[in-house]
Amino acid sequence: MRTNILPLALLGAISLGAGAETTAEVATFKCFLDTNAGQGVYSFTWPEADTQREMLALAGSPLVNSAMAAMGVRVYAKKVFECVPEHGSFASPKARKLDEERPR
Repeated sequence: MRTNILPLALLGAISLGAGAETTAEVATFKCFLDTNAGQGVYSFTWPEADTQREMLALAGSPLVNSAMAAMGVRVYAKKVFECVPEHGSFASPKARKLDEERPR
């Protein structure tokens, strides 16, 4: 059986190029949000290049809040006030206070 190498080489080159596009830098952010359960700071991980899009998509999204889930309450984001890198500091004094109280 004779194998034509050119199509295989092209297929390999295309798949390597496609893989390079999907290796974006991923970072963890903390966001100060207003939710149906009150204001809080939540952590998220997404590609750094998509930060603005991800922040806009948070409103209306379900959130993981184990304390509220234990009481049978589903938590949803209502409004995003600000997001900063995980080790950054919030501009809002209330967000900084909530962040300090957050378990790590």
